[in-house]
Amino acid sequence: MKGGFTHTNFGETLAIGSSFYHKVQLKAIIDGIAVISSQEGEIKIPWTSLPLDFQRKHADQKQQMEAQAKDTALGVEKFVVQIIQVLKGGILADKMTAEYVPGPASSMARIGGGGGAAEGGFSYYPSGKIIFIQGLTGVAEGQQIEVKAYPNKVYSYRDINGASRTVEKWVIQ
Repeated sequence: MKGGFTHTNFGETLAIGSSFYHKVQLKAIIDGIAVISSQEGEIKIPWTSLPLDFQRKHADQKQQMEAQAKDTALGVEKFVVQIIQVLKGGILADKMTAEYVPGPASSMARIGGGGGAAEGGFSYYPSGKIIFIQGLTGVAEGQQIEVKAYPNKVYSYRDINGASRTVEKWVIQ
């Protein structure tokens, strides 16, 4: 396909065949199809049909979008856990509950003395929801860590009293 790509102070212009698209932005890549917004509207075109200079310029963005789409399809989540027990092949952990705690502005900032507003943050509390995380190594019981994992069926084990337990199984991404 004949086409070109230029970048100016007024934004990127994409030429595909005899059509020109101004102020283009790569919005998504779905199954090899690029979704591009432009001043003229949204276009969908196979990635391989785009001009090579556009493909080169947006290669990193394409890779990030594809990884994000894969994570979304798998159901990948980022969350904090407290490790309860380290087992062969993974860990048992409490999937912590996050609570945002806002930070007040400092008194110096209010009277013009600089310093700015103190930022808020998250506090984490045990939820009581125990999960198994496969593939996590190099950790210790009692440790709190952030993980990126996706759900993958269930895990069964026997607790210290010999009772059979079944919990959600997650796999490290």
